[in-house]
Amino acid sequence: MPVLGICYGMQVMAAQLGGYVESAKKREFGYAELIIQDNKLFGEISDRTSPEGQAALDVWMSHGDNVVGLPKGFKVIAYNAATPIAAMADETRQFYGLQFHPEVTHTLQGKAIIEHFVHNICAAGYDWNMPDYVEESISRIRQRLAMTK
Repeated sequence: MPVLGICYGMQVMAAQLGGYVESAKKREFGYAELIIQDNKLFGEISDRTSPEGQAALDVWMSHGDNVVGLPKGFKVIAYNAATPIAAMADETRQFYGLQFHPEVTHTLQGKAIIEHFVHNICAAGYDWNMPDYVEESISRIRQRLAMTK
């Protein structure tokens, strides 16, 4: 099952899988520009191209700790000067980590990143919606409870 760790989730993922996390020399809070490496998580998503010709994203950071050593099998998929490991991935196991917050409006492509993860990496269809999920779950629970009586 694909996993996406966001901020502290990325740090926990790194630490639990053999990487290293430590207090950042400089805490980041607010806007940051990241350079994107070729990877499955971001695909073609970017806000612009850097002067060096690399894909760049405008994101929102809020962290005082950094992943400073990758777990085995991971690679850096986004970085900037303040956060050399701003996003990481083990594409074989489908583990992804983002130090920034894609869920906030300040990360301009955040919704696109999450949608790409859900639809292209998790292979979830576009017909899924929360109200249907709730009703299906209630029905399954009722069926299980009926079998235990």
